Amino acid sequence: MRRSVSMLALCALAGPAFAQMEAADVWEDLRTGAEAWGYTVDAAAVDIGEDEVTVTEMTLSFVSEVPGPEDAEEDFTVTTEIVMTLPTLRIVEEGEAALIELPAAMPFRVTGTNDLPDGGPSSFGGTLGQEGLRLSVAARDEAKVYSYDAAAITLTVDEIEDDTAPDTFEVAARMEDVTGDTRTSEDAQGRRVSEQTFGAARMTIGVDISDTSSEDPGTLALAAAYSDLSGDATAALPQEVDMSDLAAALGAGMDVVSNLSIGQGRTEMEFDSPESSFSYASNTEGGTFAVELSPDVVRYEITSEGSNASVVGSDIPVPEIAYGLDSARFAVVLPPLAADEAQPFGFEMAMRGLELNESLWSLFDPQEVLARDPANVVIELSGNAVFAQGLMDMSAASGGPDATPELVDLDVEAFEISLAGAAILGTAMFAGTPDGAPIAPGLPPLEGRAELSATGINALVDGLTQLGFLPPQQGAMVRGMLGFIARPTGDDSYATEIEIGPNGLTANGVPLQ
Repeated sequence: MRRSVSMLALCALAGPAFAQMEAADVWEDLRTGAEAWGYTVDAAAVDIGEDEVTVTEMTLSFVSEVPGPEDAEEDFTVTTEIVMTLPTLRIVEEGEAALIELPAAMPFRVTGTNDLPDGGPSSFGGTLGQEGLRLSVAARDEAKVYSYDAAAITLTVDEIEDDTAPDTFEVAARMEDVTGDTRTSEDAQGRRVSEQTFGAARMTIGVDISDTSSEDPGTLALAAAYSDLSGDATAALPQEVDMSDLAAALGAGMDVVSNLSIGQGRTEMEFDSPESSFSYASNTEGGTFAVELSPDVVRYEITSEGSNASVVGSDIPVPEIAYGLDSARFAVVLPPLAADEAQPFGFEMAMRGLELNESLWSLFDPQEVLARDPANVVIELSGNAVFAQGLMDMSAASGGPDATPELVDLDVEAFEISLAGAAILGTAMFAGTPDGAPIAPGLPPLEGRAELSATGINALVDGLTQLGFLPPQQGAMVRGMLGFIARPTGDDSYATEIEIGPNGLTANGVPLQ
């Protein structure tokens, strides 16, 4: 498992609250908290004074070992080591609070190896930095509250060691006007609880990659800028658990929920090589990112609003490819661990209001035969199944028949594909039948009912036939199948009920098998 270390992460590595923030107690709390997370803490010297602590040449290191898939030709283990160095760390008492002074630059390096014959080490390194950071800790209601603000927090990656590394590889990220706080306490289960808020006025990212000595030389430059970042997170972490073993940590009660919101943003990218070149630009009105990781569920969710993009390149047969999208959403819910009883799952993908520019339409429809209506693609489903392998069960990496979930029920809450003036909409509910036979290879055995409606299908078939994408014979076949499995409900509109049951597969009561 790969982990990252940030200078602000120290504020979340704390234990039980205390009323007076004595510097020695704060240092001990930070050290033991970091070790509880699985980090090794070393220091060349720790000078403990009456009202301050100075730590010299402090290093935080973390090592994880993950076995390769069980079905690999050779057994191997992937080892990842992360090391960060803090030249100095100073803790100074200030009234009832304490100030934590971090260095302006903190070097880090990430190294990965495996024990295969050709699994030599590869690594990258850089610097985590801060400008004008003020980090303090105070006691509040049986808890500690770490508060911070900074003019800027920076991250650079400019060292890479690998046989295939480019001549130049530089990544720089910068957040400005950063504020936040973290409240730490201990709950009734003995877990370390951290409640955090975060905000930044803007964030910029730059990437510069250049390779002139390889067989495929080229340069890549990327610049991105986003505004109005904000987020919150709550983490309940069990103590005395190996945090590098995520499955074990979840089994012991690890529970994390995190939400991030980003405002307007723009990304520009340029690529150039002797054979080709292209440029890319995109804008977005905002988006969100959410993660939930608990013993019961793993949930990822990404959304964006009002995005558009364009691509211009030497290998593109039109002057510009561009699109606009009203909104997009992707979400997945899965169980983290295997269980004998049914567990929930879910999936959602939605793209609404997708519009292509006329330059792209002209590639396949220069005469404007097809309708230029915005396209929608929506799939929303949820259900329950018995999972013999959870998402975090690393030991079952090989998968196989024993790892195939046993479906209990499936609810297709929304299904929509609409483009070029045609649309198919539907919903469905199914139940798993472990003793039954699947209607098609690769599908689980189930029974249930789906209700579908369609509009504009004949007009779309006519347009595709006119453009030569669909031969007349196949167009006639589509119309015949539509008339067989669906009933007319209006002008070029249809509806059907698909059932899977003891009588096999039927459409409007007519057997299809």
